[in-house]
Amino acid sequence: MKKSFIKRPLLILFLTAIMAAIPITALAEQSSDQAIFSGTVKKGKYTITLSYDYTVKNNVLTVASGEKTKTVSNVSAAITDGKYLYYALRGSKLKGGNYKNSIRRMTLSSFATKKITSGTNSVPVMVRGSYLYYGRDQGPDGVKLYARNLKTKKSKYIYGAAGLIRTAGSKYVLVMTNSGAVGNYPIYICKNSGAGKKKLTTGVSACYSNKKVYYYKVNVKTWKYKLYRCTTSGKSKKALTGWTSMKTIQKKCPKLFK
Repeated sequence: MKKSFIKRPLLILFLTAIMAAIPITALAEQSSDQAIFSGTVKKGKYTITLSYDYTVKNNVLTVASGEKTKTVSNVSAAITDGKYLYYALRGSKLKGGNYKNSIRRMTLSSFATKKITSGTNSVPVMVRGSYLYYGRDQGPDGVKLYARNLKTKKSKYIYGAAGLIRTAGSKYVLVMTNSGAVGNYPIYICKNSGAGKKKLTTGVSACYSNKKVYYYKVNVKTWKYKLYRCTTSGKSKKALTGWTSMKTIQKKCPKLFK
């Protein structure tokens, strides 16, 4: 199962608040399926690091494989599928503290690069097969999310404030809209292309496992949580717990927090 969310302090405030029982280091772990704003991921023989360099005073992306190393400055986010590395190259500064970013694709075997698209604060979020999920980074308001067909070079708008996206089987993508505040927000599902988006339910977060969607809700008055299950069509909704602690939800469905 793949997931992706923007790993910036403002964007994970709601996660750190509702998952206080999880060590902060667990939230900071990187995987090759997630876009990173800082940290290290490993995919096959490649080690990819994005960190702030105080000497040059900007973020530096480093790709290493054996004795081969490639560095790129002014990078705000990166993600890899093992064959290609997609990254946001920060460009000229715009009004309001924004930047004109271009999303580039690097062929890891040769370090050759090409431009995929560009836009204000554009960042890659997830890559799946021939689709790149990307959009405008809006800080605590999530990402204005698009799916780009890398073969046809056409983009499909998905949602204006996505906080977390995850794959759901081989055909679908889950889009969570809880990006800045604790609560139950719409959870959408769409095809890999971004088409056919529909509201699946409301909740804090969701994941896909054993051909079912699992999600949980929060009671903001009692800070208790309840786990549910449904199909990818939103049918057969079933509560799997009563209102309980976060630790119980973590134990019942650990994939929600990976």
